Amino acid sequence: MSEKDRNFIEHIINESIRDALAITDPDASINRLLMDLGVRIGADRDCIFEMGEDVTCTYEWCRDENISQIPQIKEVFITEKDKIRKLMETRQVPVFIKAEDIEALRQSNDEMYRKLRLVNIHSLVLVPILLENELRGFFTLQNPAMMDQNQDSALFEIVAAFLAALLRHRDNNKRLRIANWSSSTMYEASMMALRQTDPDRAIYEVLRFVGRRIGGTRTYIFERHPGKELYNSYEWCRKGARQRISQQEKIHTEAYTPVWKPLLSNREGIIIRNLETYRQVSEIVYKYLKEDEIASLIIMPIFIEGKYIGLVGVDNPAKELMDAAVNVMKLTARLSATLIGHRDQMRKVLEDSYRDQLTGATNRKGLERFLKVINRADPMGLIYCDLNGLKEQNDQLGHIAGDDMIRNVAALLGQCVDATYPSEVVRMGGDEFLMLCSGVGLGQYELILKKLRKEFENNNLSVSIGNLWRSNGDTDFDELLKEVDQAMYREKQKYYSMGHARRRDVPTEGTR
Repeated sequence: MSEKDRNFIEHIINESIRDALAITDPDASINRLLMDLGVRIGADRDCIFEMGEDVTCTYEWCRDENISQIPQIKEVFITEKDKIRKLMETRQVPVFIKAEDIEALRQSNDEMYRKLRLVNIHSLVLVPILLENELRGFFTLQNPAMMDQNQDSALFEIVAAFLAALLRHRDNNKRLRIANWSSSTMYEASMMALRQTDPDRAIYEVLRFVGRRIGGTRTYIFERHPGKELYNSYEWCRKGARQRISQQEKIHTEAYTPVWKPLLSNREGIIIRNLETYRQVSEIVYKYLKEDEIASLIIMPIFIEGKYIGLVGVDNPAKELMDAAVNVMKLTARLSATLIGHRDQMRKVLEDSYRDQLTGATNRKGLERFLKVINRADPMGLIYCDLNGLKEQNDQLGHIAGDDMIRNVAALLGQCVDATYPSEVVRMGGDEFLMLCSGVGLGQYELILKKLRKEFENNNLSVSIGNLWRSNGDTDFDELLKEVDQAMYREKQKYYSMGHARRRDVPTEGTR
């Protein structure tokens, strides 16, 4: 190439870069540069390929008489991506492939030759695009009218450096847009959650809002549980999508422990952009997700106070929103942690309102709740207990010792409960307790009563006990309570008849 031609090429590149710089949008600037270079150098087509897990043709310009051939061209470079990557990384300079080089492929790589000829490539320039000395992709000029490897290499390196700067600018703009969109999305989701008084509803509304915003078919939360690795606690499904809580539990239980748990517990997310490419990572995950019609998903871990407590995920987010959806799901995991923590606090406050603070036994309010959930037509057994000698214990050893006696009675009652049946231990007040067993047969009830008396004896506790069993508990509960209380009082009278001091608050016969 003559000095005149070289100067002309240099002028073309400088003019093309100048025109591209006048455009503020990085995508439009890249497209303008491709067009100017292609027209001025006389190429049939020029493209930018970006390399990640795959090779993607992200920009293309072609002459008017040429139609876009991105799929066919992509096939050429995907087939040889490993060789191209190695070539670009090793040399890091433009590679000029002349017509005679392509003809020579007939002997060494006939398949590659046929693919190049299929898209009418008879000469080619491959220019590596480097970002911080790492291969980001490459720029191609196909069938340029003028090129000289010795003379033009440095000029194309300038083009590649400029393209790298534009791609970096594009990515920064994209990250900023994603961050702004994600922040806006999560602000709206947070405001929606704050408007809810029920914490469970707040969590559901966040899943619904996020799922709709990022175009998913399902959003869900799985939580860890002492008796179960994971359980699906919340789920939103887009209209027309089937709820899949039971299937998802199976998927996440069988696929989760060996594949996902190590990543999630280490604060890493699971991002599957294309299920087919994930098959080589885990066949079992692929199998279950394929059966459940999940083509892509994003899962993020939920941590509360540094402890991994579960995950939040979305199935099939919109492909064009995938990058933004990843950021949104990271923020959703943080919001979910806050909402779950608030829910647990609310549940604890509610549960505490049903519990006696000294013993942990159910209180009268909890008894009312229990009576509402059991089947009152089932058999019912009642055991009413009154601790003897509490006043003496308080007088001689102090109220702390008396409190210990009360706690011991509650603990022994709890140990004697048969978990086979719906049961509650209720502190009725002071040193009086009620054990209520629903659905228990007479034989089992008598065994519970016998065991309880034995435990009190073994622990040197004197307790007056009244007992009552009915084959059908569907009667006025106050009447049942009164009857078992009177049975306890008769045993209490026996205790006093043995010379023990009578409590000041114990009524005399006929006034109880």
